[in-house]
Amino acid sequence: MNKKEPFLTGFSPNLFGRPKRSTQAIFKDSLHDLGSTTISGLSMLFEDILPLSKINQWSNDERKLIYDSPTTLWAWFSQILEANASCHKAVTKVQAWREHLGLEPPSPITDAYCKARKRLPNNLLELANDHVLE
Repeated sequence: MNKKEPFLTGFSPNLFGRPKRSTQAIFKDSLHDLGSTTISGLSMLFEDILPLSKINQWSNDERKLIYDSPTTLWAWFSQILEANASCHKAVTKVQAWREHLGLEPPSPITDAYCKARKRLPNNLLELANDHVLE
């Protein structure tokens, strides 16, 4: 029997409705709906779970950098959530976000972002993890 063919002929395969959507599918749709293709959209989506005020409190950025801890963290999250997103795509999102704010965008070369991602303090990641799990 063909898998696409309904079990009882003459009955619509939609008779019993659609299967439940997975949590991941629902999250993916909400991610897209909230405009989280940008860094600011992503931070807004997670504001209740991981507030920017907490990230700023935990970060130890002494200098004002384009890739400060919050920016780098959200760019990295965007890579993780998009599954196999490149560093170039993350940098493009940071560029768009900074241009939207009227700030100078970073270079399209990914070296600075990759170094900033490696520079994220373990303490910041541990505190963020603990806060999310609370």
